Amino acid sequence: TGKPSASQKKLPGSLTKWSVCAEIADNDGWCVREPHRCAHESRTWRSRENANITALEQGESEFAIVQGTVDFSRFAIVTPLYPDVMLVIVRKDSGIRNIRDLAGQAISLGPEGSGMRQSATKLLEHYGVPVDALKQTDKYFDQLVSDDTLQGAIVTTGIENQDLAAILNTGDFELLPIEDARAIELKTPFLKMMEIPQGLYGMNGDVPPNDIPVLATTAFVVTTEEMADELVQAVIKSIHEENLRVKFPGVLRREEVTEWVSSSLHPAALSYFYPADNIGMIKETIGSLHALKEL
Repeated sequence: TGKPSASQKKLPGSLTKWSVCAEIADNDGWCVREPHRCAHESRTWRSRENANITALEQGESEFAIVQGTVDFSRFAIVTPLYPDVMLVIVRKDSGIRNIRDLAGQAISLGPEGSGMRQSATKLLEHYGVPVDALKQTDKYFDQLVSDDTLQGAIVTTGIENQDLAAILNTGDFELLPIEDARAIELKTPFLKMMEIPQGLYGMNGDVPPNDIPVLATTAFVVTTEEMADELVQAVIKSIHEENLRVKFPGVLRREEVTEWVSSSLHPAALSYFYPADNIGMIKETIGSLHALKEL
């Protein structure tokens, strides 16, 4: 989705795809070899959307972490992982008062192929703002602090992202409300409306100055339909049964998973999160067997 900052790597409670990936790998006894890739024998993780989908297709990796707005329809979901919030950040003196005002401005959307950029593109499409109407879109949003020519950014990341906090703590930036968040939720899979409460950010607790509507998606662990059930179950248990939330409080609780996904689950994930459905299937199977005996 974007580059992991040094501060994100150091803070134990900071959620990044790399840090969570590494922790899951460690829980399962895998080794961590390099940023955005963990491997043990043939088991491989990649955590950048512009690489991991291709890696899954080519058999170079067996699991991947992707943002919900990325097209992974040809793969099976193992579990939602943690929520990412979509925020529109602008300079206070930029004159930008709503999302349509972004046209013609230098706005960071994130690298090509990233989930962050794809989320931003969906938002801009709704408001009728073409990406090519913006400037300097491939820059990472942390450059807002050092590059005065950047007027804003559309960011989809964890709420506790340290780069995000550093930008909003300067007092030079504000968050725009996504006024049509409810409408976008209705027509866009894996995007949900949520509210950012007053004072979530800012050195003085003044960003935003009041509750504002935004959008949220979630990061998903995905794999192929053919992935072995025991491996899928091992990954799920390393996330939901190995105290991962102690280090990463933003990771979804097991009971929250069904709020984010009800279809496209890998069969092993389906049996884990919906055990009652399996009981129903067993009853149906037994009933069918009894009916066959009576024929």
